[in-house]
Amino acid sequence: MTKTATDLHKKWFDELTLELRLHRVTGAAIGDALASVAEFIEDSGQEPEDAFGTPRDYAARLAAEAPLAPRDGVRRQMILSTLGLVVFLIFSAAISPWSNSEPLLLGGTQLACFALLAVLVLALPLYLNLLLRHMWALVALPLVGGAAGVLAALLQPREESSALLALSPLPVLLATAALMPMPFG
Repeated sequence: MTKTATDLHKKWFDELTLELRLHRVTGAAIGDALASVAEFIEDSGQEPEDAFGTPRDYAARLAAEAPLAPRDGVRRQMILSTLGLVVFLIFSAAISPWSNSEPLLLGGTQLACFALLAVLVLALPLYLNLLLRHMWALVALPLVGGAAGVLAALLQPREESSALLALSPLPVLLATAALMPMPFG
């Protein structure tokens, strides 16, 4: 692409690149598409939107014919990321009880908050397009996840009688500390 085409139409090219990535088009095919568009608009003098339509529509047309990147590893990556999150949450929940020589108490609400965080991570491929296209969703996700984490800490049972589980924190700390360096993500 020439500097002129890139500078004048950067937003359109950026949006096209994002849309093609969301359609799983390979990097080589994206490069070819961007070069073709840049050459065409340089030669014709047309605006990219006038010549090709919106980046979303053009990407959809290109994706129908372009080679797609394999999905291998996405599910595995999401599961490993979720496991890493759960290990970290359990580790952080066990630190305070261990330092105070108290049992690690886990309640139903706390476990529900942990489950919500796990679901948010596991379901990420289902709503990734929404996150990338809407700023409000990109802001809302960390707020919901953060609120669930804070609630899990605030709603931790204070007495064994109100806990679903009462565990010795040292074995939990040792097990989760051993798991944390593993390549979860």
